[in-house]
Amino acid sequence: MVASLGLDASAADVVKSLQVLAEQERDLELSFAGDEIVRDELRNSIRTTLYYLPPLAVALILLVFVFVIRSIRLTLLAILPAVIAVLWSYGTILWSGHKLDAVTSIAPMFILVLGTVYGLHYVSHFIDSSYDHTDRQRITRATLGIVGWPILLATITTMAGFAALTWTDIYPVKTVGFFTTIGIFYAGVLALVLLPALLSIVKISKMPPRVSHSRVARLVVATARHRIPIIALFLVIVGVSAFYIPRVEVVSHRLMYFKEGSQIITTYSKLENNFDWSFSLVGEVAVDGGITALGDQNQAHKVLAVERELESLSFVGSAYSAYDLIQGANLMITGRDEYPEDLGHITSLASTMSPEYIASWVSSDGFRLVVRTEELRSDDISELNGFLEDHGDTIRTITGVPVLLDDLNKAVTQSQIRSVALAFGLIFIILLVTLRNPRAAVAGLLPIVITVLGILGFLALSRIHLHFITAILSAISIGVGVDYCIHVLLGIYSFRRDGAGYRESVDRALSVVSGPVIANALGITIGLCTLFLAPLKLHSDVAAVLCLAMMLSALGALLLIPQFYSSEPKHQE
Repeated sequence: MVASLGLDASAADVVKSLQVLAEQERDLELSFAGDEIVRDELRNSIRTTLYYLPPLAVALILLVFVFVIRSIRLTLLAILPAVIAVLWSYGTILWSGHKLDAVTSIAPMFILVLGTVYGLHYVSHFIDSSYDHTDRQRITRATLGIVGWPILLATITTMAGFAALTWTDIYPVKTVGFFTTIGIFYAGVLALVLLPALLSIVKISKMPPRVSHSRVARLVVATARHRIPIIALFLVIVGVSAFYIPRVEVVSHRLMYFKEGSQIITTYSKLENNFDWSFSLVGEVAVDGGITALGDQNQAHKVLAVERELESLSFVGSAYSAYDLIQGANLMITGRDEYPEDLGHITSLASTMSPEYIASWVSSDGFRLVVRTEELRSDDISELNGFLEDHGDTIRTITGVPVLLDDLNKAVTQSQIRSVALAFGLIFIILLVTLRNPRAAVAGLLPIVITVLGILGFLALSRIHLHFITAILSAISIGVGVDYCIHVLLGIYSFRRDGAGYRESVDRALSVVSGPVIANALGITIGLCTLFLAPLKLHSDVAAVLCLAMMLSALGALLLIPQFYSSEPKHQE
């Protein structure tokens, strides 16, 4: 059974009615498929994920932060700038006239992940400064003197990384980049203005122990001294990634967001097994003259021959146009499976159908073509496009959600190459100008490059396909990596200005910075693991990629950057 929606029909109401029908019908087992069924299942799955998993994720992140900071009140204050920035970002999105959808809702998630870095660093250094000073104003000035410039520079570079996403022709990617850039600005300003103001007046009965003296910090300092194993580790990551990156596939099909074994996958598999198709594409047959073109036998035979050739493609179940309507009606009445030669007979057959039904298949310059297919992948769509190039004089176009999705994913992937290259260039220039040291700029950029390479290699190795969502995850990887690297670099140069040698500066910087970095990476990773419980494969893929990005970014900043300063240079910088 095939049902077509009217022009004014509400797809949501139709889907709901079909679901009610399936629940009421007990004698028959009804299964429904189609674009609107897929959209409805996506909406329901996303709604379920947003209702239940974010509170669990936030609770897990808070537990990790509390374990590191040792204070519930300070932990809540640490994440407050990020939470307010997310709320302001939602307000900015709505105020600008955009709606919250699958695209714009991604930006606040990025802001929450990155914004917590700023607050956690400030609170950690505030705790350390409280043991050197007793007056709150002096503690605030000392904390801002240590962490103020790193937070400001991290905010600027992270904004530059996401702003690079706006340099694309893909509107959804441009939207994500624009609103995330604004949200990062909110988070950075709040961490530098609101958080110091609150901590200068909030009473804390007992300050927790120094964060910098934790066992984790001592472990990081000791590990960073093993230069050869660390360099070998990152060379292996780069080598494995370089080997697998050419195997990364851009795959586009409507069911790629769903997990194997889900109800919708089962339904579509049943349709494919029983009827050899489960998806429909719509095309247009190139004819002139409107309904009178049905009387042109030569044109009819030509179109029908092309349709049968189209059906010979492995992924096509059937192709159907107005000519097939007439031929089918002729088969039912005369028993002959052929297109009628007599114009009067054709007119008589057409008169047996309602004018509205005929009009839905015929226009003034073309006939509608319905192509029923199995699940289409990128290779199938490429083969279909090749078929259209060879038969463009007969079929103008064939399109549908899989075709549009494939075009979007490929365009996003191509634009990401430019955006990532631009982001790397902007970050390098900012680091070079602000730090005025080429070695520091290279040291800050290298871990980020390795993280992006590692993500692409992981996508190929784990067979997580590159598509719209996974492609833009490189942006958040760059943002996270920049924050971690800047805090480590500026920590090293801060202690250098105090007269410490390079080895001592590295050890002291790691003892101060490693706690907040690891706490943020670990907390966000544990929180993201809740997405593995989500009903959609999309969320599991995002969780896997982001968890890897957090781990590689933290390791690169804490272990790889110190290798640039493992020995005293021959000249003083």
